[in-house]
Amino acid sequence: MKKNNILFVVPCQPGIGGVATISSLLLEEYTDIPNIRFFDATKISCRWKNVLSRFLLMLKVVKYCIYNHNSKILTFCGADASFWEKVVWALISRLFGVHLYVIMVAGDFPVFYSRLSSKVKFIIKRVLKNVIIGAQSKSWSEFFCSVFPYSEVRVVSAGVDTKFFIPTRETKSKNNTYVTILYVGWIIAYKGIYDILSAVKILQSKVNGFVVELVGPFYEDVEKVRNVIDDFGIHENVILYGPIQSRELLRDKYQAAEVFILPSHFEGFPCVLLEALSSGLPCIGTKVGGIPDILDDGKCGILVAKQSPEELADAMLKMIKDVELRIRIGEQSRERAVRNYSLQTSMASYKNLLGID
Repeated sequence: MKKNNILFVVPCQPGIGGVATISSLLLEEYTDIPNIRFFDATKISCRWKNVLSRFLLMLKVVKYCIYNHNSKILTFCGADASFWEKVVWALISRLFGVHLYVIMVAGDFPVFYSRLSSKVKFIIKRVLKNVIIGAQSKSWSEFFCSVFPYSEVRVVSAGVDTKFFIPTRETKSKNNTYVTILYVGWIIAYKGIYDILSAVKILQSKVNGFVVELVGPFYEDVEKVRNVIDDFGIHENVILYGPIQSRELLRDKYQAAEVFILPSHFEGFPCVLLEALSSGLPCIGTKVGGIPDILDDGKCGILVAKQSPEELADAMLKMIKDVELRIRIGEQSRERAVRNYSLQTSMASYKNLLGID
């Protein structure tokens, strides 16, 4: 077999988020290179069509394994159905002597895994024995090492386009007394949306001249969110922007903000936080998943406990009042993004993982 016989089973259609970003980079780098192939793993919105699509994809993977012994397959893995799919792939790859690389990207994986019985966990650990697990941060690496003790766990770097997501050319004015706090992500409870609204209610009586803008698709009933805003009487301090389609408009939102906030209850390695860092924003995040790693344990923002509106309000108040703090942390954020999370750094970690020259 020739060197670097590799199959990438990744989303090949345009999309948003960290997996879509890395997949597009892999496509750009390795399309039309001999012995490197791609199978499209883009999720289909229609449930039964998606099930059929995943079954046909598995058959293609089996066929590839039959004719490509000792090759390498790289794919991304979430929780629930995505994980069980990769367990089956692990059995298939072991049967045909193929090396399987699974990049874990689900922030809710610990919750999912904790619900499994001890017998099921015992079997899974042995099925995944020969699988190389890719973790997106040091803390996630430590977690997966404890969960899958017989597997090799390696850290791979997520990436952000630091040449696209850039700070505004003009430094934010120290005299600007109106502060925009930006949230980007699903409008859903586990992302801390209602924690943000509760924190805004607390802040109303403490400080003026701020607004929180919520940008992202509505996962839950948008009327429920609007009702909470009505009940709290915080219309003047909350903008419910909703979904955004243009990448350029998203960049404008980052550049127009003074602070970024992501109070998730659980999280993987959020791409939006990397975009905020690259845009030179000081950030507020919860101590979950990869957030502390991204924020360098608080050097690029303020870390708070999850599901704590009071602590979140205190962090927001500190950012609103202290202009010098915002500027200093924003500069550190940009430096960290360029140094640790550029697309070049991310691609280098994937090349190193797969042994590509």
